[in-house]
Amino acid sequence: MCKILRWKDQLFQGGENIKNIVFCYAAWQLCYGELSAALLRDNKISMRFIKKKPSSAKFVQLVKAAAPHGSSIVIIDDFMSQFDEDLVDIVTVQSRRRNTSTFI
Repeated sequence: MCKILRWKDQLFQGGENIKNIVFCYAAWQLCYGELSAALLRDNKISMRFIKKKPSSAKFVQLVKAAAPHGSSIVIIDDFMSQFDEDLVDIVTVQSRRRNTSTFI
């Protein structure tokens, strides 16, 4: 995921408009810090790291707060074994309604 995000402007239509990245993670990875430093330096992107699986309500809150600053990407990492109704709602309903790309 870190490698994909480094190339977001080339890989995503409108990638230059993505100004917010939210990582919800279970275990910290070194690439998170490296990615954060590179993107903040080069693109003036807001990055937020949250060490827990988001509820659907928390996802909506995060995306709404970031919306005035540009498009968002949300990464929900290491939670496949905890797939529940909240994650289904995030991926199938909330992401689409809020024009947000969400990766699990």
